[in-house]
Amino acid sequence: GGSGIVVLRYPGSSLGSIGGTATSFVGDGTIGESGVTYQVHTFTSSGAFDLSGVNFNSVLSATLAGDIVGAGDFIIDTEGTITLSGTKSLTGATIVREGTLALASDGSLSASSSVTVESGGTLAGGGTVAATTVESGGVHAPGGAGSAVQTVAGAATYDSGSTLEWSLLANDDTAGDRGSDFDGVNISNGSLVITSGATLDLVFNGTGSSVLWADSFWDSNQSWTIVAPTGSTTIDPATAGSFTLGSVSNDSGGNALASSRGRFVVETTASGVVLSFISEIPDATTSTVSASPTSLTADGSAESTLTVQLKNAAGQNLTVGGATVTFATLGSGLGSIGSVTDNTDGTYTATYTAGTSAGSVTITPTLGGTDFTNTTSITLTPGAASAVTSTVAASVSSLTAGGGGTSTLTVQLKDANGNDLTASGGTVTFEPLASGEGSIGSVTDNNNGTYSATYTAGTTAGGVTITPKLDGSDFSNTTSITLTPGTASALAITTEPAGDASGSALSTQPVVAVVDANGNTVTSDGTTDVTVAIQSGSDGTLGGTTTVTVSAGVATFTDLTLAGTVGEDYVLRFTASGLTSADSANVTVTPGTASALAITTEPAGD
Repeated sequence: GGSGIVVLRYPGSSLGSIGGTATSFVGDGTIGESGVTYQVHTFTSSGAFDLSGVNFNSVLSATLAGDIVGAGDFIIDTEGTITLSGTKSLTGATIVREGTLALASDGSLSASSSVTVESGGTLAGGGTVAATTVESGGVHAPGGAGSAVQTVAGAATYDSGSTLEWSLLANDDTAGDRGSDFDGVNISNGSLVITSGATLDLVFNGTGSSVLWADSFWDSNQSWTIVAPTGSTTIDPATAGSFTLGSVSNDSGGNALASSRGRFVVETTASGVVLSFISEIPDATTSTVSASPTSLTADGSAESTLTVQLKNAAGQNLTVGGATVTFATLGSGLGSIGSVTDNTDGTYTATYTAGTSAGSVTITPTLGGTDFTNTTSITLTPGAASAVTSTVAASVSSLTAGGGGTSTLTVQLKDANGNDLTASGGTVTFEPLASGEGSIGSVTDNNNGTYSATYTAGTTAGGVTITPKLDGSDFSNTTSITLTPGTASALAITTEPAGDASGSALSTQPVVAVVDANGNTVTSDGTTDVTVAIQSGSDGTLGGTTTVTVSAGVATFTDLTLAGTVGEDYVLRFTASGLTSADSANVTVTPGTASALAITTEPAGD
């Protein structure tokens, strides 16, 4: 009877069991035979373990609530889990060779007990550990079966080939839930070194997880601080290094994360190691479109490549395809857009073919039928100037003949599709004008697709056709200027009278016009009375209607008769009030029809 500790010791790979409840383990450096390794199997301790002079080496599971003291190394080499709670005072190294060393939330290792996680070992749980190095093949998994924040009081070093395992238990990225819904590592008064080749594995299907990719939480970007500096710790992203993203587990329902749903990105910042979820849900308000080139000739054939970059609501580029991208229909003459190619990397391309109408064309993509907020534009510039479509206009289309008036002629060069040129496009001249039609001065190139010249009115009333030339070729389109008569100043005989038999109607009735100083008929005059009389020639008599009112500036006589002496020259004078008179050419008469005998020489007797 009685109480105590029974220890079964023998050389080999195991020591056997410790009976009862261990309250202390005092090492004296002479366990077993010299040179033989002894190992302790399963036990539970509420007392202190003194590792002065020896190393502790466990191969099975243990829960150690009591203190651990001494300078010996604390070595975990087990397929199970060693759980530490409370404060441990040992000054020797803590080495995890196999299995898991888990610290409870109140567990802590002394600052002198540096931790090394070797290949096959895992450091888990919460609490506080001293400076920690995770070697290649080692795993640092704060939280373990649940979520926790584990503090490394000193340097945290992740060698190439090591793994930091992070878990999320709920659809949550609230900073205040760090340690309950998701894991974290704090580095207190130390430093962070991540060697290239260290990986970050993500676990979303751990015990108690409710993470589901289908939840609306994953429709937008999220972020978590996995490793955070505290105390005097500073992190320089340029020297701290960064993790390579490793495996991403299924969600709690066994569903893999679809690439079209989103992706994870890990980066080292001054604020720590940050994990970001980048949503791959496209957003029509942030996505963009560009064109290359942005300027084309409006010839109906030039092409530009349109590139759509889908972005999420945060404005980050998507990296996967599968969305329905189209383009809004363009107006007449603005061109066309071909079929859209999904490049499966978040970009989509299509070919724009230029229209025939010069100007700016707005390109608007659509996402699932919704117009983009961001658009792009392509400028369609005119082609080469064409004499067939170019035009000319006169600023004043009616001038007084001989009045010295001018009109500005403006040529607008156009391309074959009728688009106005906006720059010089060739040599412009004008077809010479006929005598009396006026003159055109030198041509000025306005360097904006237009050319100007000054037309000065001629002296001959009527229409003047203005025909420009482009590099010597006549325009198809012309313009005209009407020269109107000036103020009435004289009468002009347009049809001379011709006599007939004496006393009968003139064989040719005279026509007289009211004319301006340049001899142009004043067609606007419909009131002037023109009177005719014999100016010279004896024994003549003028009959018929001798006063006629002009119509459109012309007086037409219809029934004038002239009786006179055969062989006599008669001159008719036409007069009107306030106008210079006009005299006809000589008019003669012929004998009339015989009607009687006339004795021209009287007989005399003898």
